[in-house]
Amino acid sequence: MGKCILLVDGNKYFLEAFRMGLSAHTRNCTILTAASGETAAGILRRVPVDVIIADVAKPVSDDLAFIRNAKAGNPSLAVIALAHLPIPCLAEDLVSAGFSRFIEKTFDIEQLCLSLVDFLI
Repeated sequence: MGKCILLVDGNKYFLEAFRMGLSAHTRNCTILTAASGETAAGILRRVPVDVIIADVAKPVSDDLAFIRNAKAGNPSLAVIALAHLPIPCLAEDLVSAGFSRFIEKTFDIEQLCLSLVDFLI
């Protein structure tokens, strides 16, 4: 059975484009989407997820609390942060929340897929 990826981003247009781009570059993966940490938490209660890719809009956000809770329930869960801000200013908060990788939101889809390889094997 394939892996399950959960995308979390508050921008519905980015989220859909991101889902479509990721779908075109991954095989045998289920891709779910959520517009908020609260919605994503509901999905995690119903569906086993292997990787979360979450937008981090600001250093202190509900998404960080969501990730902390998700990792507490599943320590092996892989989490990739997407951020508009330069990663160094967020790094400490993201590491303490349990993020595995960090990508600035100026990425291309191939770059993201390369970051996913370790988690999808």
